[in-house]
Amino acid sequence: MDVSTLRGRTALVTGAASGIGKATALACARRGARLMICDLDAQGLEATAGEIRALGCEVTARPVDVADRAAMQAFADAVHAEVEAVDLLINNAGVAIGGGFLHTSLSDWDWIVSINLLGVVHGCHYFIPKMVARGRGGHVANVASAAGYVASADLAAYATTKFAVVGLSEALRDELAPHGIGVTAICPGLINTPITRNARLLPTGSNSRSCKTRNSLT
Repeated sequence: MDVSTLRGRTALVTGAASGIGKATALACARRGARLMICDLDAQGLEATAGEIRALGCEVTARPVDVADRAAMQAFADAVHAEVEAVDLLINNAGVAIGGGFLHTSLSDWDWIVSINLLGVVHGCHYFIPKMVARGRGGHVANVASAAGYVASADLAAYATTKFAVVGLSEALRDELAPHGIGVTAICPGLINTPITRNARLLPTGSNSRSCKTRNSLT
């Protein structure tokens, strides 16, 4: 899919209230795309939507928890009431846990897997079939991480989810190629976004202190 211009195309970005998601949504708008965006941070989401409108582009913004299956279904229904299918699907929403396996609780695992992995699965499940049925191709970009290639003991849970996103993306790439739909796993390194400021920080190695900060999807 040629993304040098996105005029006449629709891009969907999850986790668009800040960080990589916001920057991606604005980049799509500057190339003329119609935007469908979501995030749990309603205030940040509306700020992004305002900047998109200021660029002269249409935008639909909806507070959504990508881990919530019913919420993603409702978001998909709202999107598909406006467009037959999206052209560019960007599954960006994610969270982080810094800590070793021995200090990661099952509730921590539930939290990070539900967002970083199942959030991507939900995005693919609810939007790709319409792209296939429309028959005009498109592209899916799943935001993983450099931690999806190189694991660290201090990022055990985070790396696990990102390895899974890379694996899912590679499988989807093979499956969707006959439909003219490309798939990319984006694997950035450490970037100063709210995901680093709002991560759950657990003990690592010989550390005895634990710190958990406010949860964030961006």
